[in-house]
Amino acid sequence: MSTATETGPGREGVLPGGTGVWWFTSAGLLNSLGTGFFLSFALLFFQDVAALPLATVGTGLTAVTLAVLPLMSVLGRLADRVGPRTLLIGAALARSAAFAGFLAADGLTAFLVLAMLSSLGARAEQIGSPLLAVTLAGTTKAERGRWLALSRTVFNAGVGCGALLGGLLVGRGFGYASLGLMTAVGFLLAALLYLPLGGRSADRTDATAARSGTPPEEAGGSPWRDPRFVRVALAGALLFLAAAALESAVPVYLLTVLGLPGWTVGALFALNTALLALGQLPLSRRLEHHSPGRVLSAGALIATVSFLLFPVAGALGAGNGTGASAAVLAAAMTGWTVSEMIVFQTVAVVLTSIPTERRRGAYLAANQIPVGVATALAPLFVTSMLAVRPAALFWVLGALALTAGFLARKESPTP
Repeated sequence: MSTATETGPGREGVLPGGTGVWWFTSAGLLNSLGTGFFLSFALLFFQDVAALPLATVGTGLTAVTLAVLPLMSVLGRLADRVGPRTLLIGAALARSAAFAGFLAADGLTAFLVLAMLSSLGARAEQIGSPLLAVTLAGTTKAERGRWLALSRTVFNAGVGCGALLGGLLVGRGFGYASLGLMTAVGFLLAALLYLPLGGRSADRTDATAARSGTPPEEAGGSPWRDPRFVRVALAGALLFLAAAALESAVPVYLLTVLGLPGWTVGALFALNTALLALGQLPLSRRLEHHSPGRVLSAGALIATVSFLLFPVAGALGAGNGTGASAAVLAAAMTGWTVSEMIVFQTVAVVLTSIPTERRRGAYLAANQIPVGVATALAPLFVTSMLAVRPAALFWVLGALALTAGFLARKESPTP
């Protein structure tokens, strides 16, 4: 079965071609469904099945998030050695085993060990999925972008649908242990769906380094010595911090600061999910022939304007009721979602294009370090800013986006 694809002359499709696209989509969708299915109920799940206080669970998860970051270089070397398909299968099996273990183990130590296994699996998936996408795409730049856009589309759609499904099941009385069991089974099935994406194209190793006796991890320098990688990775991390902060801040800002009804939160996140699922592939198709620096700068500028609309909605709400605020908030979320599709797609394309094929795993793993730090800092950042001056949070987010655009403004086209 052929899994790699090439874009022939005159091919104008949005989706990448080849039979491998359906296996990749099915496996990635089931994987992200498991992530979204569990994501909204993580704290309550651990409090229930591990019988631990909520504060202990929150502290433990933050500690685990930071503790796995030094292991990213190991995951990167592993990805370059065994290939992305094997890494993804191992990651899905690790997450499946972790969730099965949560249901059987008791105590803080078992919770921390299993949480670290789950976190490592999640990080490995975030490295392996784009790596597998560019491997299956072959050498064509346009196909690389389309496969990466497909990877993001599948992830966003799966997380959104998984969260919705989890909410429906909890609403119908399913216990948290049932959610954990379903999540474990889902990751196990995802591992099986990656199997048909076999062959040398999906499990490449650094053959040149192997013949010369040089380990793959020693075939090049650290990604952090590459100025181009540093610029793009830091720009992406700033934007990721802004994204994580916005996701955490929106419910609190809308409900407790603006006093809007609860449906506005669900409506905004539904708008975001729908735009990401439907717009990522066609938008990425339109960006294929534009300079990455200009695209990233434009996306960062759109993000800045969108962030500044949130305090505007707060000012309008003071005298014009829910309708005016909701309209501005919808415009703000639409603008942010468009910028999100632009910048994260472009960052992924650039980060997978900078290194040679045998170093992509190391580069993607190194990128997970600032992303992980941003993930850990976002809740503390949001709660601190909201406690001091809520509107100022969005000014800071706008400044982060502008800084990211400045860092990436000189990024040149990739071959």
